[in-house]
Formats: sequence, C-alpha cells, structure tokens
Amino acid sequence: MTAEVLLSVTNLTKHFPGRGGTVRAVDNVSFSISRGETLALVGESGSGKSTTARLVLRLLEATSGAVEFDGVDVLHAGRAELRTLRRQMQIVFQDPYASLDPVHRVEKALMEPFAIHGIGSRHEQRASVASLLERVGLDPAMGRRFPSEFSGGQRQRIAIARAIALEPSLVVCDEPVSALDVSIQAQVLNLLRRLQIDLGLTYLFISHDLSVVRHIADRVAVMYLGEIVELADCDAFFSNPRHPYSLSLLSAVPHPDPVVERSRDRIVLRGDLPSPSNPPSGCRFRTRCWKAEDICATQPPLLAADARGHAVACHFPEGTTRASGSGL
Repeated sequence: MTAEVLLSVTNLTKHFPGRGGTVRAVDNVSFSISRGETLALVGESGSGKSTTARLVLRLLEATSGAVEFDGVDVLHAGRAELRTLRRQMQIVFQDPYASLDPVHRVEKALMEPFAIHGIGSRHEQRASVASLLERVGLDPAMGRRFPSEFSGGQRQRIAIARAIALEPSLVVCDEPVSALDVSIQAQVLNLLRRLQIDLGLTYLFISHDLSVVRHIADRVAVMYLGEIVELADCDAFFSNPRHPYSLSLLSAVPHPDPVVERSRDRIVLRGDLPSPSNPPSGCRFRTRCWKAEDICATQPPLLAADARGHAVACHFPEGTTRASGSGL
C-alpha cells in the first residue's frame, strides 16, 4: 500500500535580485513527503536548505514552481486559506534564544497561537499551555518564567511546544539542535521522535549534521548550490551514497572508533562553494568534483531514480565508469 503524500514540491525555484546578478538560491527543487515521514534536507551552508523550507511554508514567495499541502495549492492560496494552512504547517527555528520574545512570559508565548486563531477561552488556553509544557518535558509552573530563565535545551523544548500547539500535520525543523550542546541534542531529538509517534507528525528536517540525520530521518535529500543532487532512503544513503558530493559529506563524519578514524581516507573538496549568482555550467558540482569530465561542463545531469527509488543527479554516479548522457 502506497503511503499518503502530505507535501508535494515540484520545480520550486527562488531567485533573488542582487548587485552581482541574480542569486539562484533554489533551482527546480522537487520532492514529496508522506504523512508521518521524516525527510532530511542536508548540505553545507549556502546550499539552499533553509530557503527551501521558507518557500514551502510561504514565508518567502517563490519565483516559480508548485507546493501542494494536503491537496491545497500553497503558493496560490488566498489570505484566508493561508491562515487556515498556518495551523497545519509550523516551524521550529535553529536558535532557541532568538525565537522567543524576551519580554513575554512563556505562558503568553504559548497562548498566542490559540489567541490568534480564536481557539478556546482564556482558562482553556492556560490549561492547553500547561498540557503542552508537560508534553515536552517541562513543569507547567515554568510558564510563569521569562525565556532568559531557561537553558538552551529548555528554550528549544518551549519552541517545540509552540510549534505543536495547534496540532499541525507538518513541522519544519530548521537546524533544531545545532545551537545546543551535544549532551542536550540527543534529548531534543528523542523528544521530536516521541512527538512524531504520539501526534502523527510529519517532519521536514533541515541539518548539516549527518550523525543527527541518521538518527531521525526516513529519507535524505542532499542539496548543493540550490539543487537536489541525491534523494534516497536513509539506510540506502548511508550504506551506498552515489553522488560524489554525498561521498564527501559522509567522509567528514567522525568515526567513534579512534583506530578506524585514523585509518580512514577523507575526501577533501577542492575550492569553495561557487557563487549562486554565477553557478558553473552543466553540473554545478563539477568545479570541485574529482570525477568531472567534459560532459559535466556542458550537460546538466538529471535527477533520476533507480528501481529502488534511489535518485542521483550525476553523469558518473558511484559504481559507474562512463558517462550515460543526461541523468543515469
């Protein structure tokens, strides 16, 4: 039985005007997420991950493309329809220190979604806030405190509580643990997994940390310079990465065994990430790729999937020795 698709993104594109030319932040990105699934969007800084997330939520207006959420056309939704969508699509930002208003007590911050959407009486809203705090592992009495009185991990729990307050279907997690101590990251990740099971949540999880992704994702999409270059099930991605960029990302992940770590061959990429206002012709990764040949400069590879659904955009994916035209 095929899982129900909750979010479908097709040829999503965002170009920003700039002094040095048009910045092609996101270019023809396509993916879907099934209900209850976690899709991780990974890549180095500047690859377009966060911009993609904001386009999906329509926090930014897209240049072109389509986003369909539970059958609704997000990019062309009117104000009233978009307001309704906001209840079903929420986000947890990276920085728990910046995502909460320092002059408001936590109780007020968590009551705000209910007030905006006219849900419940004041008494019922306070009861919902107490329940939310308990759900994320905090004492309801903490609602009377200000954000400055909490640790980073506690603030991120509060931000998660606010994101799930209206019982959304989709939560975008934009680097939700990268600002936290390593000892706290696992606790927050376990909280996200538990909430997903309990509430039937669907996650678009953005991260540059592949060890975190391996812990939480069902599928992985790798972005490079505004494009998706590989898309696969999590196990398949980590056991059999096929794009050279994916290989380089995985080679940078430390191995827990120091003996193995010392003996590993690291892939060190040449040069820096090219400018999105002037991306290379053909394959955008070719200027840093050890497999690049003439075809890579003239013909952009298509993102094409094999029989198991493992998609890669490369003329020379891992396991092949010669060009195969456009795509695989």
